[in-house]
Amino acid sequence: MIVISGVILLAEGFSKTERIPCPELTGSYLSFDGENLYLSQWYKHRILKLDELGNIIRVIEVGAEISGHTFVNGSIYVLCGTEQGEGDWRIARLDLRQEAPEITELARVPFQCRSLAFDGEHLWTNHREADEVVSFAIPV
Repeated sequence: MIVISGVILLAEGFSKTERIPCPELTGSYLSFDGENLYLSQWYKHRILKLDELGNIIRVIEVGAEISGHTFVNGSIYVLCGTEQGEGDWRIARLDLRQEAPEITELARVPFQCRSLAFDGEHLWTNHREADEVVSFAIPV
């Protein structure tokens, strides 16, 4: 059994008695900063910081659809853009130490991407149409 911010994960799945519903019953991706869970809401264009009971303690407006996010050295990196048409995705960085974080676009992602992870050295995402996992250096 593993406990992460009040959610108990069992070998067979989630606890039936200690689950926390997504706010407004919508959510796309999760990340963890070492203390709190962050839940993105794809079509609401925002990331919610949650406490251990699942209450919203901060709303971070991104201004675009969100297809993944992860933490790197105190900043949150976000895949943001749109899936409409051919898609238009960017990787951006937000410094959450700021009350209203400025969104710094770092690079364009030339394919439909889903999810974002950091392994301590590289970022990882999924190239949906190619059915591939892609690793790349953090854009400067």
